[in-house]
Amino acid sequence: MTKFELFLMVRSPLSRLLGVLLLLTCGIVLPSGSHTNFLLKPFFQGVEVAQAVPAKAKSWDEVWTLLKQKKIRGGSRGGEVCPIAPARAFEVPQVWSDRPLFLWQGSLARIEVTDEKGVPLWKKPVSKETASIIYGGRSFQPGQTYLWKLFTNRFQLTPEYTLKFQMMEPQKRDRITADLTALDTQLKTKGATPEEIALQRANYFVNQNLLSDALQEMYSVKDPSNTLKEIIQQTPSALCSR
Repeated sequence: MTKFELFLMVRSPLSRLLGVLLLLTCGIVLPSGSHTNFLLKPFFQGVEVAQAVPAKAKSWDEVWTLLKQKKIRGGSRGGEVCPIAPARAFEVPQVWSDRPLFLWQGSLARIEVTDEKGVPLWKKPVSKETASIIYGGRSFQPGQTYLWKLFTNRFQLTPEYTLKFQMMEPQKRDRITADLTALDTQLKTKGATPEEIALQRANYFVNQNLLSDALQEMYSVKDPSNTLKEIIQQTPSALCSR
């Protein structure tokens, strides 16, 4: 569907007529000639952003079902450690958050993050009981690829796993940020609780195929409901047993 067709579809009959007159007045070829005009760019951009926002989720169970359907795992099934986020099977996952959640199953001694050339950005010792942590290193650069390295003991020189992830491009990140800001404002106006806001943000991220960011919303809720607690408890085993 072209931008012009989408524009006509979402307008009333009178608005469509006025829109056509405006397009003709501005000298825009219809519909296949394909000049565009800078005056109408904001209208088209607004339609694109609106179309990106999914319908509201009714529950955490709904979001969790969608998330489990995605191929999220990055580690092999036979290993002692299963990287969960940011990790995807057969692809390099993108992240929106510049302070992403690192999530895994199993016992680690430390994790490290480097740039694609191996230049260290952050390293963190972790206890055997720890299975998630928020990145605390230097800021990521948009569009750049980074390496997440997992070590099972503190003397280990070669990581058990090395996984790639990418900070998304600025244009895409700005669009998503605008969507989330509008979503947050709408929900706060309606008196939504922090957990309800996290639910809808997680739903948004799942529908954008940003699974690490969706998991980060789940894990960020303080004093989660019983339903969310149960989902968080079963997340590692559910995502690592496939």
